[in-house]
Amino acid sequence: MRDAPPSPPATKAPDAHEQASFRLLAQQRLAHGKRLKLGRLTFFRDALRFRGSVLLRILPTLFAITLWAFAIAVGNLHFGKHWHTSNAVIGPLSVVFGLLIVFRNGTSYDRWFEGAKDWQNTLSDVRSLARFMWYNIDLAVLSPPDSLSEEEREQWREERQERKKEAVRLLSLFLYATKHHLRQERSLSHGDYLGLLSPSLRKAYEHTLALGLLPPLSPPPSAAGAFGIAVQAQVDESAPLLASPSAAEETAQDEAARAEAEKVLEAAQAISLPVFVLSRLARYLAAARAAGCLKDAGQPSFAMVNQLLASLTTNLGNEERVATMTIPVVYGVHLKQATLLYLLSLPFVLVNELSWRMVPFVSLVSFTLIGLEGIASEIEQPFGYDPSDHNLDYHCAAVRHELECMMRAMPPSLEGVL
Repeated sequence: MRDAPPSPPATKAPDAHEQASFRLLAQQRLAHGKRLKLGRLTFFRDALRFRGSVLLRILPTLFAITLWAFAIAVGNLHFGKHWHTSNAVIGPLSVVFGLLIVFRNGTSYDRWFEGAKDWQNTLSDVRSLARFMWYNIDLAVLSPPDSLSEEEREQWREERQERKKEAVRLLSLFLYATKHHLRQERSLSHGDYLGLLSPSLRKAYEHTLALGLLPPLSPPPSAAGAFGIAVQAQVDESAPLLASPSAAEETAQDEAARAEAEKVLEAAQAISLPVFVLSRLARYLAAARAAGCLKDAGQPSFAMVNQLLASLTTNLGNEERVATMTIPVVYGVHLKQATLLYLLSLPFVLVNELSWRMVPFVSLVSFTLIGLEGIASEIEQPFGYDPSDHNLDYHCAAVRHELECMMRAMPPSLEGVL
């Protein structure tokens, strides 16, 4: 008789981090499935759709222009006011105005597309850096102190492994922090920070902000290096690099300091959270190199890591430029003034030729021109919540889930690979 096939090894239940990533991804997949998408063979359905259209945004302006055209028609056709002029006036103006509209929409779409490229580059760099850290930071070269018992030595190794996982999770935190930073959401209490922004790391960030803007809110906690080696107390090294999940409960003084730090966040940021996270990550990698954990990866590998960190910083700067540096105010104001004057003068040109039919025609032209301006103003900031904006929430949840699955299903040990 054949032997029974071996039973599959028992799988460990997902921890809190993995469960959070599963839950967030499920929520974002559901929301992503409900996002509007253009159909390939449903032209009329898309053309008659109001949800996701710019119509609701421009409706008040469109109604005002239509009312103006109706008033001109009443004055001419009912009261005999002779408010009309030759259509030779509007011809040259239409050409110039068309060029302005084309340039406005072209620059806005360029910003939308550039935001997509920079964000995808960020996702690629995060995946590459996480993979490198998980497989190439060799914690086996670290030796626990000889004074520890065997049980304590095993616990010491598990703590270093957990810190390595927390270092990889810093990349997930960087994505979420970048998302909120681009949306000008400065609070540290967002739900997607749970499990990523630990109390110790949050306290270190608040303390860094306090040093940059106000007198210190609270004394820094005891300092320790990335691998448990004592270091001199500085604000950057005020706690273990990656917080332990079992942090002590905060006192009333800590709560007051946190409330004060939130006010500081609302006023200004001496250093943004994404930049702070990258600094902590760079510090962890530098400590790993100093401890010899990157020795087997070779010297060029650390240069590659620095290149990935530099690329993340560059992408962040590019995304900030897209999110904050809009078209010059003088250009935007002049374009809207020109649009308004063009539409206000259009009834005088058309009323004599089209009579009452001028009113719906002016409404049609207004819908086209004001709609193009509304589209341009919406897509030039592509990191928000508009239907046409990039789905940052889904991408962050997807990458976080990928990293958690990598750490759960793909052990860093190379034993038995070859």
